[in-house]
Amino acid sequence: MSRNDTHMSLGIIIQARLGSSRLPRKIAATVDDKFTLLERIVGLVSGLGDYSVVVAFPDDAEHRQFALTQRLKPAEVFYGNEHDVLDRFVQCSAAFNFSSVLRICSDNPFLNVSFLRELIANWSEEYDYASYFNISGTAAMKTHYGLFAEIVKRDALSRVAQLTSEKVYHEHVTPYLYEHPDVFRLKKMVMPEPMWSGLPLRLTLDTEQDLTMARQIEESVDDVQDWRQIVSFCESSGLIDLMEKEIQKHTK
Repeated sequence: MSRNDTHMSLGIIIQARLGSSRLPRKIAATVDDKFTLLERIVGLVSGLGDYSVVVAFPDDAEHRQFALTQRLKPAEVFYGNEHDVLDRFVQCSAAFNFSSVLRICSDNPFLNVSFLRELIANWSEEYDYASYFNISGTAAMKTHYGLFAEIVKRDALSRVAQLTSEKVYHEHVTPYLYEHPDVFRLKKMVMPEPMWSGLPLRLTLDTEQDLTMARQIEESVDDVQDWRQIVSFCESSGLIDLMEKEIQKHTK
């Protein structure tokens, strides 16, 4: 597949909802006092290049009203099934004619653009799925790093919907693919150290403690797109110990 073909077929879908149980309305929280978390994510991925960006919300009045309060341009908005997120992605990618999707979770304020670019550069539609994995074979989306994303073919998502009705796979979208490497073609990229070896780094937002730590990182690190600076600060400040405790409490 040529680079131009990738641009024509790959779209970016940001998964977003207000109903987080441990940190309600977290996508409306601010880490930097300038943008909501969702606005921040839209800004990060919109700079990746000539790709369509869509925020995929649950389809209800609350989310439709919330979307109007957010600075989401140049992203477009799609509303779909609240609980069957797999179906939301299938319908959204079909509506925008994406043959492949860069799937972005909206609770990762330090999502790393360099890793996204590397992932896109290594993507080809000869695969069904691509992401970073650690030494134990765990996919990035099953970790707490919050630095990575994943790419998946729309056809593969449709196949998952046909192959299983288990709730967990319809809520979390992609695990069925990397749990069934005999069925799907996987591109496994290697996380850099120290994430590869399992550093207990937690940059995803799921609790009030996560939000407090994220704000501390934002205030203290010169360039939060330099993941090495983040790791260094978390280790030197003792945040890494707090993160390890949060990981133990909230395993994925």
